[in-house]
Amino acid sequence: MSQALHIFRKDVRYLRLEIAIFLALAALFAVDSSGQIAQALVVILIIDAIHLTSRAIHAEPIPGAGQFWTTRPYRWQSLLIAKLLLIAVCVVAPIGIARVAKLVLLGYPLGASLVPLIWAQLLLFAALLPVAALAALTSGIMEFSVGMLALAVAYLLATFVLPFAARIVRVWPVSVEWLHESAVFFLLTVIAGIVLFWQYRYRRTSFSRGITTGGVIISAAVYLVIPASAGLIIETWLSHGTVPAIEIQPDTSRKVSLPGRSAQDLSSGLTRIPLAIAVQNLPDGDEVAVDGLTLSLDWSDGRHWDGTASVTGSESKNGRASIAGAIAVPDRFYSISAPVHIKGSLYFTLFGDAQSRTIPFTNHPTNAQDGLQCFNGLNSQAHTKSAGDRGGPPVDYTEDFSSYFCRTFFGWPSRLVYAKAGDLESGFTRLVSYSPFPSGLDLDSSDARYTSLVTARGAISGGINEVTIVTRKPMVHLHRDFDFPSVRMSDFLIDTRVFAMPRRPR
Repeated sequence: MSQALHIFRKDVRYLRLEIAIFLALAALFAVDSSGQIAQALVVILIIDAIHLTSRAIHAEPIPGAGQFWTTRPYRWQSLLIAKLLLIAVCVVAPIGIARVAKLVLLGYPLGASLVPLIWAQLLLFAALLPVAALAALTSGIMEFSVGMLALAVAYLLATFVLPFAARIVRVWPVSVEWLHESAVFFLLTVIAGIVLFWQYRYRRTSFSRGITTGGVIISAAVYLVIPASAGLIIETWLSHGTVPAIEIQPDTSRKVSLPGRSAQDLSSGLTRIPLAIAVQNLPDGDEVAVDGLTLSLDWSDGRHWDGTASVTGSESKNGRASIAGAIAVPDRFYSISAPVHIKGSLYFTLFGDAQSRTIPFTNHPTNAQDGLQCFNGLNSQAHTKSAGDRGGPPVDYTEDFSSYFCRTFFGWPSRLVYAKAGDLESGFTRLVSYSPFPSGLDLDSSDARYTSLVTARGAISGGINEVTIVTRKPMVHLHRDFDFPSVRMSDFLIDTRVFAMPRRPR
């Protein structure tokens, strides 16, 4: 260990200018938290972190046979520990200190942010291991730059070119995308660890480069080939909540209003037909979020269609959820009144265990639960018209709306979040990740979302003084197959011939 510390001190003296520049960038990152300058600063900080990591490794290059350190000699364990220590102390630690400073400046509670902060730092250290491995495979900054450029080109090909060329585009739902990303990140980290060990222990660069090439190909294959359905299945396997006895039936009481055919639908010859599904026997207070819905339709004349349905809305109340969706079928299949046999597979999540906290309704960010800070944003007015009483003339109403914001420092929590004012409850977003990890890999993973709150309606002039933030967490992830022997899709379609504006309650 003494030799490792000696090498570490030598590297700090050798790289003192680069380290000083990185510390200055980290300090700027701590005080500038928004805007385009802050975004540019994050990019520069990432580039400098990569540069400093490679310079630390290249201080004693591994490839070649004429390095001075091979004749001193250094023990390979001491050399590897010294390089990892420099990455941890001079790259990861300054960013951690900058994050703490930003937390304090933005008013987030440090106690509740400690676990996400530690996890974010561990992720950053793990992300720098592939950079260190690439540096260990090259003899200088020129070779390293060429290697980074090759990796960047490979990433662009794997992400944007090959999927379209091979027609294997895999779009994962936001809810389970963390599984997709975690699998690739884990593979790359393991490969980097093996390459670093092999290079410092045996200094067999050609063999290590072969391991790296094979590992990158495997990681790209995992990223490209594995379908989103695999993520939904794995999420269901990982679920440990209590499974209720749920029933799934057609919901003919739910009427779906579909928009007109878009230009894309007309050019591709597609027609959208409605569908509504009822999920019954839910635990009291739980809410359903749909993660995936695939269908197979068979008409009596032999026509068949299968594919993914788009979910347009979900309402949960009194132990029952109503899910509205739409199916894009070819025009030749369009037969909305004919009976059809529907088989389907539904992946969904039950959200429950509601937590709430009441905070002042102000434009100053106030801490709520689950790492959220919420505040009032832009205010606006809207004029609405409703039918008069008993056939009287229409009545004009003026409503005051507020764009109410909630923000987080380490990414949006895996929760459904609502803002409740009076008898109105308005949701922020239903696109949440089910990742159990408290933070992500990005240097700046802060997120902000908003919803609209009615702050004054009609004759109400007092407005609101406080808001209750309600969060519901994922309780269990479920998969259910269903079979509807005979359904008419027209039963779900709203009758557009009869339309009446409902009266506004007083």
